[in-house]
Amino acid sequence: MARIALLDYRFGRALLWQKRALGRWCAYRAAQRATLTSGYSISRHGAEDLLAAATPVSFVADWPIDLYEFGAELIVPRVVLHNPPGVGPSHLDAGRSTVSKRLGKDPMRYLRSEYWRCLLRRKLSRPVGR
Repeated sequence: MARIALLDYRFGRALLWQKRALGRWCAYRAAQRATLTSGYSISRHGAEDLLAAATPVSFVADWPIDLYEFGAELIVPRVVLHNPPGVGPSHLDAGRSTVSKRLGKDPMRYLRSEYWRCLLRRKLSRPVGR
């Protein structure tokens, strides 16, 4: 069982050869962070790990961990449905744009092996659940 199963998300990418059949659904291992996640099921151990990674709170809410390393699964077809992006109120959009403008991208990321692993995973992955 996955530590976290994403039931609703937008722009999820998965490694298609890493999937499990769950009745009429399929669970794909998340290759990278999914956006607009509004529904998920999480195990107790997963919640403890997520809390440890997100504490102390120092920035606008988003995934504080790499979902692939965390062992997250994307459920297809999505179980929970959410409004399309831009429809309805969002309490996080203003804070995200402010933080992203202030921080920018770190040019030193090219020197980290994690960057290259994530890039390769993204290139090998395919969109799911759209």
